[in-house]
Amino acid sequence: MKKKLVAIASLILAFLMSVVSLGGCNLVTTDSKKDMEQVVATVSIADGVEGKVYKQDLIMDYLNYGYSYVQYQSYTMEQVMELIIYNRVNTMILVQNAKQELNKRADCIENSSKGVWDAERYLDGDDVYEAEYSVYKSVCDMLDSFATEKDPVKVSESSTATVRTAPTNAKNDEEVSLEEKKEFVDDVKESGFNIGPAPERREAFNKFINFLRINSILGENYANNDIKTTDYFVENMKNELDGQVLEKYREVFRQEKLDELNLSYAKVGELYAEKYNDQTKWDNEEFVAALDAATVNDPVLYGVNGTYGYVYNLLLGVDDIQDERIKAIDTKLANSEQAAQRKEVLKSTRVTDLRTSWITSGYDFDFDNKKFTGDYTFTSAARSLAYQGDVVLHNPDREEDEKAEYWAKAKTMGLDEFIKSMNAYMLDDDFNSDKFDETKLTQNANEYTKNPELANSIYDVYGAATYNQEVQEYDEKINEMIFAFSTDDGSLNKYKGYVIKPEVDADNAETYVATFATAGRKLLEIGGQSYVIVESQFGYHVLFFSEVFKAGENATLEQYANMEAFLDANCNKGEYGTWEAYYNDMMSKWFDWEDTDNYLYILQSSVCTNRINNALNRHERSKVNEFLYEKDGKVVINEDTYADLID
Repeated sequence: MKKKLVAIASLILAFLMSVVSLGGCNLVTTDSKKDMEQVVATVSIADGVEGKVYKQDLIMDYLNYGYSYVQYQSYTMEQVMELIIYNRVNTMILVQNAKQELNKRADCIENSSKGVWDAERYLDGDDVYEAEYSVYKSVCDMLDSFATEKDPVKVSESSTATVRTAPTNAKNDEEVSLEEKKEFVDDVKESGFNIGPAPERREAFNKFINFLRINSILGENYANNDIKTTDYFVENMKNELDGQVLEKYREVFRQEKLDELNLSYAKVGELYAEKYNDQTKWDNEEFVAALDAATVNDPVLYGVNGTYGYVYNLLLGVDDIQDERIKAIDTKLANSEQAAQRKEVLKSTRVTDLRTSWITSGYDFDFDNKKFTGDYTFTSAARSLAYQGDVVLHNPDREEDEKAEYWAKAKTMGLDEFIKSMNAYMLDDDFNSDKFDETKLTQNANEYTKNPELANSIYDVYGAATYNQEVQEYDEKINEMIFAFSTDDGSLNKYKGYVIKPEVDADNAETYVATFATAGRKLLEIGGQSYVIVESQFGYHVLFFSEVFKAGENATLEQYANMEAFLDANCNKGEYGTWEAYYNDMMSKWFDWEDTDNYLYILQSSVCTNRINNALNRHERSKVNEFLYEKDGKVVINEDTYADLID
């Protein structure tokens, strides 16, 4: 789902790590409870409310994030404290404003029995669970880290697997559903943070409580070994609840601004037409530069000149020994003899799954099906590429709810086995099936090798084929295989692959090695869902057709959407029937819409998301400036109260 804007920060694991780095020392140098209760700043944007920033808050925020500015960015203590106070005051202004604004909207009030300035007046049960989960999880993580028993050495720390690049935006974080958060919170409430008879858990608890005590953030209300009675817990729960209120108001604000834009499918089509018409005015140099710089958010829509396009490159590269043997071939030999010797060397090429480090590093992984999940796969779960190798659970006696650790070893394949497996995967057969029916492909290897252009290349074409049945999730599957097998780092996270240009003039240098460039041009001619396999000194290149540009195509958004086949090969076969119906459904739940590379979504986002976020930023800056600088007495900062912290 779309990520929400950052809410108020609570003390999380960074808080503990800063403590560890400080050797457990406390920052408080005066043995005075009153000292920590001094008011550093007050914020009151309306009568009847007065928010206060205490000296204790500065200590907590310094341990949470402020220390990193001193340690890593050469800030002075004075600069850090000013930053902390500014952040606290800004947030307090925005929270108070959010409560005022939500109170004006009767449909935004969840609990009218609460006071205007009470966060829970505006929150439903799910919102409260979100806040509780953040604080409860933070405390549990701290207790785990305070435990005297050290975790066993992870497999990843001793693994020799080469670290594999991850897909853009992939995060090694397991997404926790709301139901899972509720279950976690309820379990912690029942268990009391697992404070039981185990000596190591009791010791961790005592260390944590003592740490809060020496830094004067334990509080006078702490009782009965209940962490929820500490000032630390109470303050952070308040901050998280206020953060939920602020985020709720931001959602209301964004929706109101979206409604004001009154956008429609027709208007977005007009925006597409403007972009398309602008591109028709490019000269060839501008067109080629745009191809090289294109992204999913800023694609090329119009082919200005010649036959240009993209091909994906899945390189099955040579190893160090093969590389040395190829370099040792006598360059004085005839081209055909050099090619023959290189062919002989390449016969020993082995293909392995390069995602081993993803497993040993604990990336999201389905152990039963040996498949990666979440942001580490391009295809749907049903079609994602399983890890090709052996995977076993490391230390299987560990508790099931602890993060699993794996040992993995990739299998090796020769070229023929790989091609057979590749085709089986593309056509949704068992990836390793011996029953794969090659009649599902149109075999053209002989035709291509007889082509004069290719025959004059240094290397012959190994093979080529066109899939004569539709490959579902064609581009996604190719990228899945590129991340699994390609030894060309440049092919990873590359939008639509490599740019292929028309044949160069005699005076110009070829961009790629001759085989790659010639085969790429032939592939643009073939089109569709096709591939060509060629050899070079770097190994075997499995080139897949990606896109070709022709002047006059895709002049309308409807044509471009159909070409991209975002929903189905034919839009009318999709569940929405038309792109306009798809668009209307998307807009009806815009802020909860699943992120997608669908250009209709991207185009709409370029209009509304930027405008809405800019409007929100302007609104919040205006409110901060109004009460911090323009209206006297709304914000008061007492510099003397924290002077001893910056001396």
